[in-house]
Amino acid sequence: MQVKILDEETGQSRELTLDFDAEELKVVDYSEKAIVVTGNTKLFKTEIKKLGGRYNPRLKCGQGWVFSSKKRDEVEDLVKWINLLQKQLSLASQDYKLDVK
Repeated sequence: MQVKILDEETGQSRELTLDFDAEELKVVDYSEKAIVVTGNTKLFKTEIKKLGGRYNPRLKCGQGWVFSSKKRDEVEDLVKWINLLQKQLSLASQDYKLDVK
């Protein structure tokens, strides 16, 4: 599904393709001091950046967003919210045949 998203930081809009069947985001222990969020994060990168995440495409576990392990609770809350949102949008698109353009 194509949707137009307004980037509040830049004031520009962009079109994104939403994949409601995308894998859930996961929080992975990366090291003693770091955790990583993996999965399809593209649509939510602004929220992830606000929490202090830094994108790294060359991690041992694949690409992802790196956070201090001190932020685990905040990061896990955001990941739960994103996964719930994706699940609800997936159900809504099936039940109501959403066609957002």
